[in-house]
Amino acid sequence: MILLSTSSCERLLFQENTTDDPVANFEALWKEFDLNYSYFDYKGVDWDSVNTIYRPMINKSTSNIDLFRKLCEMTNLLKDGHINISSPFGSSQFNFHDSRSPTINWLGNSNLYTYLDNVKIPNNTLLYSTIKDKNIGYVRIASFANNVSEYSYIDNIVKELAATEGIIIDLRMNGGGSDMNSREIVSRFTDKKRLYRKIRYRNGPDHDDFSNWKDDFITPSGNQYLKTTVVLTNEYCFSSTEDCILAFQVLPNTIIIGDTTGGGSGNPIQRELPNGWIYRLSNWQEVNSQMVYFEGIGIAPDSVVWITRQDSINGTDRILETAVAVIEKQ
Repeated sequence: MILLSTSSCERLLFQENTTDDPVANFEALWKEFDLNYSYFDYKGVDWDSVNTIYRPMINKSTSNIDLFRKLCEMTNLLKDGHINISSPFGSSQFNFHDSRSPTINWLGNSNLYTYLDNVKIPNNTLLYSTIKDKNIGYVRIASFANNVSEYSYIDNIVKELAATEGIIIDLRMNGGGSDMNSREIVSRFTDKKRLYRKIRYRNGPDHDDFSNWKDDFITPSGNQYLKTTVVLTNEYCFSSTEDCILAFQVLPNTIIIGDTTGGGSGNPIQRELPNGWIYRLSNWQEVNSQMVYFEGIGIAPDSVVWITRQDSINGTDRILETAVAVIEKQ
């Protein structure tokens, strides 16, 4: 057992136990990306040139550790948070966070409770309450990776909070999951069917081979809440959470407050190398309703608000307090 240390790969103990050809595994991964990855041209990456650089580094004698490191280095050139390589001794993940804010803009649940009255946690997904001494609802969604039935409970929450002046939807630190779950949430806040994004799939051997753009809509469902809704974001909002934010953006009663999101729009597919390692790569392109890309860029809020270092020391959630003030002014 030894320890793998690399700037781009998680450090885990491993046991070297594969004898598969490193050249064949390298070429299999490179080829799958060449045929299926969706953002080569958008990101200005010449994948053939990447092969020219990295292929000579791999030979029959390359160890599994070195192969893994080179695959990590090569795929990290794409700067895509949806690309992962999982092996018996580690897994790679591109760090899409750029730390533009002095803090992560989230103070944790224990600090959050100081702002809330009568907190309710109906399942593993949702937390809701009202703001202390205010007629303002609060809903926290920490993930979109659970069963859709848990997100359907938003129908009950909206009904319970119907008499509030406004609702705060807190998506901070939500790394995504299923866009079906995100639509389940937003469908309770829209008055009519609205276009919120377009997607197209990589579907041919050339890097610019794509299907036609497909329109996706948010449609009303269940109990509706059409008063002011403020959505809280930070740079750890990623993937399906960004789909949720795209949908909220097109609603006339919604304001986005916080920090720019992570910028992950690729909808990954999963593949397996001959040696059994599992990897993911982005297979579609996604834009907002105005045909604007956010991959690698993120979604900017309507109002940028950061929690400063001093706020963090004081336990002041500047983003949440700003959301309360916005609703009170409506």
